[in-house]
Amino acid sequence: MKGIILDKNLEAVFSDALQDWVNNIERYTNEFDNNDTLYYYNERATVSTLAASLYKSGYFILEEFSTNKSVDGEVKTGRVDLFFAKDVYGLTKSYFGAVVEAKQVYVNLSDNYNGSMAIKTSFSKAEQDTINSFNKQYHTNSYAITFIVPKVKFKDKEYSKERCKNLITEIQELNEHHGIAYIFPKKCELCYETYFYPGIICLIKEIKHSSFN
Repeated sequence: MKGIILDKNLEAVFSDALQDWVNNIERYTNEFDNNDTLYYYNERATVSTLAASLYKSGYFILEEFSTNKSVDGEVKTGRVDLFFAKDVYGLTKSYFGAVVEAKQVYVNLSDNYNGSMAIKTSFSKAEQDTINSFNKQYHTNSYAITFIVPKVKFKDKEYSKERCKNLITEIQELNEHHGIAYIFPKKCELCYETYFYPGIICLIKEIKHSSFN
């Protein structure tokens, strides 16, 4: 199960990269006999997989770089998760530059499910980080991204596909994003301790410059 749905203004920026990202996750999972996957580990590792796909689609990439951030009205030194850019017109005089601030949240689809609240909280944190990271000197676009990794207790594994479909529907109904990509590798058998990790969902929200006022 996989898919990519983007608002029109995100298609030119992310379409090729997300297609590559989805394919890479599936290929990696298959290469490791469906017992390992790129999305299990943490936010930092998952951001790097997206960065690789953005690079392959033609962008220059910079990860985890130091910069000034505005936090509660004060300028502080911090780090930005990801910067990507390309020369739009084939001239050094004009380019497209963007920053990404990301969060990763693990959503339990078994007992005491409260996924909506966890997703909203994570997305809100990514959005605020993106606002804090805005610097018009080196980028013109900003995106908040949340990676959602559902987990299901092993005893509920047979219901995981249905529950993941319901999760995607629920996320789309929240209408908190401008783009979504998801991949649930067909033969994934990734289990740690008592949980099964069937796939990942990437939510993207474009942060308009008016948000920074």
